[in-house]
Amino acid sequence: MGQGLATCGTCGKIWDMSIQAQLPQLALRVSSSSFSPGSEPSTGSRQSPFLLGDEIAVKSLEKVDSWDTLNLRSKQSAQDFAQRAWDADSPARPPWPSGYRITAPRRNWRALVVCSDGDGGFDEHVCLLQVAANSGYRTRRHAEEDLRDWRMVSEYAHRFNSHVHRKSQINTASESETESTRPLPSIQVVMPVGCDVLGSGLPQFIAAGDTLLLIPWEYATVDKFLCDGTEDTNEVAQAFFHYSSFASAGREMVCDIQGAQAEDGSLLLVDPCIIRKAPPTVTDLVGAVAPIVSALQSSTPEDDMATRFAFFHPKCSEICKTFDPLRKGAKTREGCGMCTPYCA
Repeated sequence: MGQGLATCGTCGKIWDMSIQAQLPQLALRVSSSSFSPGSEPSTGSRQSPFLLGDEIAVKSLEKVDSWDTLNLRSKQSAQDFAQRAWDADSPARPPWPSGYRITAPRRNWRALVVCSDGDGGFDEHVCLLQVAANSGYRTRRHAEEDLRDWRMVSEYAHRFNSHVHRKSQINTASESETESTRPLPSIQVVMPVGCDVLGSGLPQFIAAGDTLLLIPWEYATVDKFLCDGTEDTNEVAQAFFHYSSFASAGREMVCDIQGAQAEDGSLLLVDPCIIRKAPPTVTDLVGAVAPIVSALQSSTPEDDMATRFAFFHPKCSEICKTFDPLRKGAKTREGCGMCTPYCA
C-alpha cells in the first residue's frame, strides 16, 4: 500500500487518506542551533526549546495562507529583476539585492511536532516549518546562512533593548513610580534550529537528507512592520532599522522586519534578513585616491545602501534621537554611514 497522502488543491492542507492510524509525516534531527550552552542570556532572542541532537516527529503539516507574506521579499526580488530588464528607472522602491537569503522562495507550513521532554514523556509544540522551494538550497550550508542572519539580528536587538532601557532609566529618574515602571517596548527574535530530515512521507515536498528550519511560532499571522514601504509606520521597527545601520556604521541594515506585536508595542520577529554593503573593490580603492575618476563611475553599493536607508526611514522618531541625535541636523553623525540629502 502507498503512503496514502494527498494534497488538497484548494486549501493546500496535507491529508492522510489511509485507513491506518496516522503516522508522523517527517522525522527530524536537530543539526544546528543558534543556542550555545553556557552562553550569556540575551534580551534580543527567544530561544528554541529544541537542542542540538534532539529527534523530532512532525505529526501534521498545514499551509497557512496568512503566512504567505514570508515570501514577499523573494517575489519582489524577482519582480525587480524583471522590471530592471525593461526599464532601469522604473522601481520607485529600492530594488532588493541578490543572494540566497533574499531571492530563494520558501515553503512555510504550520507543523505540530513532538519531541522528548527529557523525563520519559513527550512535549508538543506548534512551529513554523520552513524549507527552501528549490531542493538545491536544502543543505546545512544554507541553513547556517539563515541562522547567521537570525543570530546577528538578535544581537542588534539585544543592544537596542539595552540602549532603550538605559535611556529610559535616565529619563524616568525624576518621574513618578507609576511612570517609571511602565513596560518598555523591546525587540526579540524567535530563534530557529536547523534540522536534517531522517525520513519523509512527503518526498515530493521534503525528502530524506534535506535540511530545513524549525521555528516555534504559534501566531496565526505574520505582520509586516518594514518591508517595501507600503506598511503602516511602526515606530519601534523604524527605530530598530535605523539602529542597525547606525551601530554597523552603515555596513549592515536589518530589513524585512516582520512577526507579531504585543500590546506594549514590543515586536517578536521571525525570518528577518540583513542587507550588507558589498566589500570594497579595486574601483573603490582607486576612487579613494582619484575622486574625479570615482565621480564618473556608476552608482556604488554604498549609494544603494544610502538610498534604501533614506527611502525607508525619511524621518526619525524620538527613539532614534537617543542614539543618533544629529541625523536631522545639518549633518549626520559620520559613524552612521548614511549621510544623504534626506538627512538635512
